[in-house]
Amino acid sequence: MNNEPICPSIIGSLEAIEQSLTLCEKLDHTSYNFKAVPHVQSSIGEHLRHILDMFLALMNQSNIGVIDYDHRRRGDPVESNLSVGVSELSDVKVWLCKLTSQQLDSPVTILSEATISTQKICEMTSTLRRELLFVSSHTIHHLAIIKVITTHCDIETNEHLGYAPATATYLRGQA
Repeated sequence: MNNEPICPSIIGSLEAIEQSLTLCEKLDHTSYNFKAVPHVQSSIGEHLRHILDMFLALMNQSNIGVIDYDHRRRGDPVESNLSVGVSELSDVKVWLCKLTSQQLDSPVTILSEATISTQKICEMTSTLRRELLFVSSHTIHHLAIIKVITTHCDIETNEHLGYAPATATYLRGQA
């Protein structure tokens, strides 16, 4: 970790990665690849690949300053191989811990498809700091879907898996 104060976007991203790693410790090959159809159409591995693709879009922008959220690795071994998923999550964690304030605040260009009926790509400016917040929130959404799959596999997970930060704050206030 660098010596700079850690920003909330990095903390949130690290929490999401840690939740994912903790979840992976409870999985085996069968549960990683299980599809809880008709409730969820994709396996835990496929959701994890999507989570990782979002973080990889951030990691890969460092050379050209463009984050392309639509570049996906569908069918990649990470979708079906739990150890590949764990390895890639660990790589993301290392990358997050090395980020500097200068990197976080550098301008980036975002590319992302915006419509279903026809291909329309939005292009806009942002910062890595802002995009980390988006990707960690998106990760939490997928962890909530993954939690549905784990219930069909009889896998106990952290009761807060998939909770948004604002939900966790609300629940702490209720205690």
